[in-house]
Amino acid sequence: MLRGLHLDKVLSKFKWKRLAKVAGGGHDARIGEWIRWWNEGNLDHMVINPAPKTEIQGKPVFADLLFLEKKNAGAPNLLNVVGVAEIENNREKFLEKLNSLRAYIDNKKKYPDLEFALLSVSWYRDLEKEQYEKTFEKVLQTLKDFSESSTQSWILHAIKYVKLTGEQAPYSIKIIDKAPGAESFFYTHRNLRGVEWLTFKNGEYSGAHARELTL
Repeated sequence: MLRGLHLDKVLSKFKWKRLAKVAGGGHDARIGEWIRWWNEGNLDHMVINPAPKTEIQGKPVFADLLFLEKKNAGAPNLLNVVGVAEIENNREKFLEKLNSLRAYIDNKKKYPDLEFALLSVSWYRDLEKEQYEKTFEKVLQTLKDFSESSTQSWILHAIKYVKLTGEQAPYSIKIIDKAPGAESFFYTHRNLRGVEWLTFKNGEYSGAHARELTL
């Protein structure tokens, strides 16, 4: 249960370093790590992936994850939905995903026990840096606004990548194109460097927290 616990301590248990060995977008791998984060070692937890739909202005939306927890000792088979999450790689969809999370928070009839909303994104530090910074400014303001009008904690969790080449790159991936006359080539993917996160509640944030990985 996140209520009553130090939220940053709970978030620090997310095993993000494993993602350093995942090439490509890693969307599904990150979903898997968030499922592990919630369920590992806790028999009272469960996850729904993907989440059942809710609606925005009559249009259906589906979050990536719902986090469930047993909260009533008198009803041991009952699980309450206490958290909702979106995992997103595309910078242009960050605000859209926040609206999706808001749709679950606002659906108090179906999800009355929600305690937190989580947006987990990828941040490419060497790619469109200025655009990312502008996007994050909007995301942070939106988180602040949403938290002022709700009782839940709002979490932004950013996974940071940087493209390393040549001797800097810890490894490359050889992909063979078997088309007639084609040559094999080496693919260098973006390398995970760290994570950072912050939480908003009642219009205030707890401060930025970061973890770095030395490759």
